[in-house]
Amino acid sequence: MAQELFLHVVISLAILLFTAKVFAEIFHRLRLPVVLGELLAGIIVGPFALGTFVSFDGRLQRGRRCDPSLF
Repeated sequence: MAQELFLHVVISLAILLFTAKVFAEIFHRLRLPVVLGELLAGIIVGPFALGTFVSFDGRLQRGRRCDPSLF
């Protein structure tokens, strides 16, 4: 259980960081502030990457959160 949670967190952070980097590069090429691209990526991808709306099996589970006591 703890390994699955750890893997979920690592994969979620990797997806979020990768998307932020891609959006930052797009905004840089458009000569817009890079931080706006990173913020937009976090707003768009954040809830999905952190598991708030969609779980790994593809079912909608709004409000699903990790138990903080596991950390």
